Amino acid sequence: MERIEKKLVHVAENELPIVYVGSKDKLSIQGTSKGCQSKWKIKDLFVKANTKGYFEDIAEVLTSHLISFTNIQNYVQYYACRIFEDDKFYGLGCYSRNFLNDNEQDISLYRLFLNMGLELDEITCEDAINIVKNELNLDISNYLRDCFCIDAIVGNSDRHLSNLSIIKNKDTYRLSPVYDNGVSCLCSLYDYPLEDDINILINSLHAKPFNTNYKEQILNNGFKPIKLKSKMFLESVYPETEIEIRAFETIRILLKEMEGIAWIEF
Repeated sequence: MERIEKKLVHVAENELPIVYVGSKDKLSIQGTSKGCQSKWKIKDLFVKANTKGYFEDIAEVLTSHLISFTNIQNYVQYYACRIFEDDKFYGLGCYSRNFLNDNEQDISLYRLFLNMGLELDEITCEDAINIVKNELNLDISNYLRDCFCIDAIVGNSDRHLSNLSIIKNKDTYRLSPVYDNGVSCLCSLYDYPLEDDINILINSLHAKPFNTNYKEQILNNGFKPIKLKSKMFLESVYPETEIEIRAFETIRILLKEMEGIAWIEF
């Protein structure tokens, strides 16, 4: 799918923009609970390929399009593409702009807490907020709120401490944008076969990292809902393929379930 102004439309595979990368540009692969994928950094772009059975390009593009209709301003916009590595077709995927300025470093909460010698499995959401506030003088509460509310709306099942982060520049810190929403919208055909009932699949989704229930992760931590122009968003998406339609339908269903909890009308 491709974002054209404020519309998201289907684009044939052979018409997607091409991003050329080199094997020398490939980043080291880091594991997550949902598997690994090839990633590259080239010039000011971050590029990542779909893994077999996962359509993360659809999920990332659709989710970032959704966020553009919210009051969240600090987020990463994703674009679908064809990836050529060393001039050979590698596969489909998506790319985003580099959100780091010169001399900045993106530090995941996983790495931050690990370096502090903390027991990661025992850290609560309240702990995470207090630790970052006390150690770095940075308030991440609204950042976590934004991530968890979006996760609840798109059914992100892979929000782990490695894709929650802060940005460091020498001895100063700032908030990271909302990014890495790829395992959302039932995009994994391995975990969520197309022939299965969508409502049953949605009910099987689990939140991360501090609670397995999306609503409880928001409500139990005192987070207020984000604001969303829901009608404008729903009218702006034009899916065509079976996967695109199901991804969009997943959000449509979750919007109803999460209204007043994860979002309110803007």
